[in-house]
Amino acid sequence: MTQQNPVTNIFSTDTNMVEQRTLLLVDDEDNVLSALERLFVRSGYRVLVANSGPAGLVVLEQHDIGVIISDQRMPGMTGVEFLSQVKQQYPDIVRLMLSGFADLKAVTAAINEGAIYRFLTKPCDNELLCRNVEEAFRHFEMKRENQRLRRELQASNRELTDAFQATERRSQAKSEFIASMSHAFRTPMNGVLGMTQLLQDTQLLPEQREYLEAISSSGHQLLTLISDILDDAKAEAGKLELESVDFDLQRMVDDTAKLLAVQARNKGLEIITHFDLQTSPIVRGDPTRLRQVLTNLIGNAIKFSPEGEVILRVSQREDLGDVIGLRFEVSDTGIGIDNAVQARIFERFSQEESATTRVYGGSGLGLSICRQLVDAMDGEIGLSSELGWGSCFWFAVQLARVASLPTSSPAMASGPRRVLVVDDSSVDQTVVCGLLRARGLEADVAVNGKHAIEALTHKDYGLVLMDCQMPGMDGYETTLRIRENETTNHEKRITDNEPRTDATVGYRLPIIAMTANAMRGDRERCLRVGMDDYIVKPINPRVLQTVIGRWLPTGDDRESTLAPTDIGRLI
Repeated sequence: MTQQNPVTNIFSTDTNMVEQRTLLLVDDEDNVLSALERLFVRSGYRVLVANSGPAGLVVLEQHDIGVIISDQRMPGMTGVEFLSQVKQQYPDIVRLMLSGFADLKAVTAAINEGAIYRFLTKPCDNELLCRNVEEAFRHFEMKRENQRLRRELQASNRELTDAFQATERRSQAKSEFIASMSHAFRTPMNGVLGMTQLLQDTQLLPEQREYLEAISSSGHQLLTLISDILDDAKAEAGKLELESVDFDLQRMVDDTAKLLAVQARNKGLEIITHFDLQTSPIVRGDPTRLRQVLTNLIGNAIKFSPEGEVILRVSQREDLGDVIGLRFEVSDTGIGIDNAVQARIFERFSQEESATTRVYGGSGLGLSICRQLVDAMDGEIGLSSELGWGSCFWFAVQLARVASLPTSSPAMASGPRRVLVVDDSSVDQTVVCGLLRARGLEADVAVNGKHAIEALTHKDYGLVLMDCQMPGMDGYETTLRIRENETTNHEKRITDNEPRTDATVGYRLPIIAMTANAMRGDRERCLRVGMDDYIVKPINPRVLQTVIGRWLPTGDDRESTLAPTDIGRLI
C-alpha cells in the first residue's frame, strides 16, 4: 500500500460544479479510491477522498457533504466506528459501507442503530453502485428539503403565534377600553336622566315641562347612540356574546311593544301586535338581545312613519320538537326605502346622505347591529320595501323550547320596606333616593362598603341597592361580607337555641347590583358573589319599580329571576 496525502480534492471539470452533489470516499487502499473517483466523477458528482476515518472527519469539518462511502477494515478506526461517529456529528449525511471483509456482527449492529444507510459488498457492479449512490443522494436531498420546510413551518408558526398574541392583546385592550367607556358614559347619564325624571315629578310650568321633556328625549337619544357605538365596537372586537336563559316569548314581545307605545302615540301612530302562535312558548335564548333587535326595528318604523300604524307580527316557521323556528316582522306605513339603498342598508354607516336622512337623522349603526346580533343567533334578517308605500323588516331565528319557567325562589321573609342605597356618587344617591321616596319607600345612604356593613348592623332593611365600583371596599367584596355575616348569624342562632321565627328561618337580604358596568360577564360576576338581581345605570324609573315589586312585594308572592333586569341593553 502506497502512502498519500490524508485528504485529496478531485473536482469534475463540469462548468456547473457548484451545483454538483458532493460525495466523500473513505478507503485505505489507493487503487480502490482511484477507481471509485473515476467512476463517480464520470457520473457527474463532486468527489472528495480520504484514506482513513480520522482524515474523513477532517474533510467533513471543511465541506458540505451529502453521501459517504466508507470501507470497513481500516487501520486505527474501522468503518463502523467512523460512520457511527459521523451519525452523531452529522446525522443528515447518508452513510454507505462498501467492504469485502466486514465484521458482520458489527455491521449488523451499526445498521440496526441507523449508523449505516446501506451495506454493499466488494466487488460491486458499477451500475448497482451508482444506482445506490443516486438513491442515497435523493434520500439526503429529501431530508434537507424536509428540514427546510420544517424550519419554514416553525418560522411561520412563530409569526402566526406572535400575530395571534398581538391580536389578542389588541382585542383585550379594546375590550377593556369598551368596558371603561361604557362605565364612563353611563355614570353621568344616570345623573342627567335621573335628575330630569325627578324634576318632571315636581310642579312645573308648562314651558318648563316642555324644556325638560326636550332634555329627557335628547338624553335618551344620546344614550341610544352611545350604546350603538359601543355595541359596534364590541362586535368588531369579536366580543359580542349571547346569554342563554329561559323566558316567556309573548311576555317579552308585549313588554317591548308597550315600551315603545308612548313614543308611537306621541306621533299619532298605533302599534299593533299579532302573536300568531296558539300558546306562548317558554324558550331559551337571549331575551335582551332579541328585545334590542325588536326595539331597533320598531323604533325605525316609528321614526320613518309620519302617520298610520306599525305592526309587529310573530309567527312560527317550523316546529322541530325541542327547537322552534320563529319569524318576527315589523311593518310600517312610512316613507319606504329606495331599491338602491336596500342593498346596503344593513352595512355600517350606510344611511344615504339625502334630504330624508337629514330630516329623520340616525347614527347609521342600528340596522348593522341588528344584523350582527341576528348573525350571532345563527339567524337571518331582511326586508321588503317600496318607496312611498312603507317597509317590512323581518328576522328569523331558532330557539330551544323548554317546559316552563322556574317558580322557586330563595327562601326569604318579608322584610321592612326600607332600602339601603350603597353608592359613592352624590348625584346617583340623590337620583335613586328620590325615585324610591317618590314611590313611598324610605331610603338611607351608605357611601362605601364599610359604611353599608355598619348600617346593616344597626337597622333592618328590606333591600340593598349596591353599586359595584366604589373606593376601598367595592360592591363585590361588600356583598361577600354581607353573605358571610348572614351565615355566621344564622349558625349562631342555631347554637344559642334561639326561637325559630318566620323572620329568621332562611332569611336572605335581597341585594341588587345597581351599576354602570354593562359588559357581558358583569352580571355573572354579580351573581357569583351573592347578588340577587342586576340593573344597569342610567336607572329607568319603571325598571326600578319592577325590581322593587319583585323583591319587596306588597303581598306574599315573590317572583324571582336571577337574570339582569333590562333597562336598555347590555353591551
